[in-house]
Amino acid sequence: MQELLENLKVAFRDNTNQIYFLQVLKYLLKIEMKNPESSKRIEVIQKVYTKGRIMEMALSFLNKSNPKILVKKALQLLNTILLNNNPFVKDHLLNYLKTNENYFGVFIFFKEKIKETSDYLFGKQKEIQKVNTRVVTLRTVGNLAEIKSVNHSEPGDPELTCKIIRFLQLCCDNCYLPFQNFLGTQNLDPDKANVDLVQQLSLFMESFKNLSVLKDPSKEPNEVCKLASQGFKTLIDMCTGPCLKNQEFFGNRRRLFRFINWLIDVDSVNDLPGTYILIFSEAVKFLKTLTEGHNNKKIYKVMFEEINFSLMKTHANSIWSKRIQGREEVIYQENQ
Repeated sequence: MQELLENLKVAFRDNTNQIYFLQVLKYLLKIEMKNPESSKRIEVIQKVYTKGRIMEMALSFLNKSNPKILVKKALQLLNTILLNNNPFVKDHLLNYLKTNENYFGVFIFFKEKIKETSDYLFGKQKEIQKVNTRVVTLRTVGNLAEIKSVNHSEPGDPELTCKIIRFLQLCCDNCYLPFQNFLGTQNLDPDKANVDLVQQLSLFMESFKNLSVLKDPSKEPNEVCKLASQGFKTLIDMCTGPCLKNQEFFGNRRRLFRFINWLIDVDSVNDLPGTYILIFSEAVKFLKTLTEGHNNKKIYKVMFEEINFSLMKTHANSIWSKRIQGREEVIYQENQ
C-alpha cells in the first residue's frame, strides 16, 4: 500500500491533477468501507495515509486561494480518513495542528466560511424585514435553499459549510476529549490568539431561529435542513464524554435554547416532513448530552427557563404513537 501511495503521488504530482489525486485516495478507502469484514484493511490504509502525510496535504488546500471544488474534495478526503474512530489518525492530526500553530490558518478559514454561510442564509433576516424596498425570496432549487438579496460580497456555501461542520464532528466523536477542548481553546497563554470554533458553531446554530424553511414541508429536502441536522450532530459530539468545558459553555447559551424552543413550537410534528423529525430528534439528543456526567444545576435552570419541555413531551409522545409504536422491530431491522 505504501508503494502504491508513492506511485500515485508521482502520477498526480502536477497541480492540475490534485483533485483527481484526492478523489482516488478517497475512493480507495470507500471501497474497503463497503465491506464489513475490511476493518483491518481500513486501518492499514488509514495508517499509510497518515504516515504519508496525506492529511497535511489535504489541510494545505483549505484556504481562500484555492478553487472551492479543490477545497471540498480535500475536506471529503479528510472526513473519510477520520471515519471509524481510529485513535492513531486523530492523535496525528491533533499533534500536527498543534505544532507551530498549524491550526491557525485552517481554523480561521473554517470560522470565516461558517460565518459567511450564516450571514448569507440567516443573518440578514431582521435587516430584510425592516427594508421594504428590498425583494427577498426564499426558495428551494434542487437541494439548495437560497436567499436572494443584495450586496453579498462573499456568498455562503451551505455544502462547503456542512463538510466543515462534519469535519469538526469527526474530530470529536467517540468522546475524544483532546480535540473537544482544542476546538475551543488552542492556547492557554493569554498573549496568544485562539480561534474559538465551539463558539462559532453555537452562533451559527442560533442564527437558524425564525428560518421558516425548517418547518415548511413543501421545502423538503433542502440544504438548510441538512445544515441544522449536521450542526446538532456536531454539538452532540463536542459534548459527549462528557466534555465538561463544552457542556458548560453550551448549557449557558440562552439564544441556542431559544432556537430549539422556536423549533419545537409547532402545532403538530406529524404534519411535518421526515427531515424536521430528524432535526427534532437531534435537538433532543443534544439537550440530553448537556445533562450527562455532571451536576451543574445552572444548566438545568437555563434550560427550563428557555425551553417548553411540556410541548416537547407532547411532540415526543405523538412521534411515538404515529410513527414508531407497532413498528419497533421493522425500525430496528432498518437501522442495522
